[in-house]
Amino acid sequence: MDKSRREGDSPAELIKDARLRAASGLEFLENSLGHKRYVVGEAFTAADIMLGFTLVAAQVFGVLDDRFPVPNAYLGRLVTRPAFQVAAALE
Repeated sequence: MDKSRREGDSPAELIKDARLRAASGLEFLENSLGHKRYVVGEAFTAADIMLGFTLVAAQVFGVLDDRFPVPNAYLGRLVTRPAFQVAAALE
């Protein structure tokens, strides 16, 4: 993974690099969330709201897939929350 854009990088190269970075972050979550219900343990916090948005985006872009069962299960818990459902219904 390269952290900077080089002159002449194609969009395909940039997308590939972005996907690798995202997968790296998801691997970190896979290993660090463990059996915790939420990011800081059993309590839902603002950190979960921010991470939830990021995971929804990762899912939309096809980065959050079956390789990451722990983040997927975590996102599954978040989307069942009533406030999440209200926010998702806003367009």
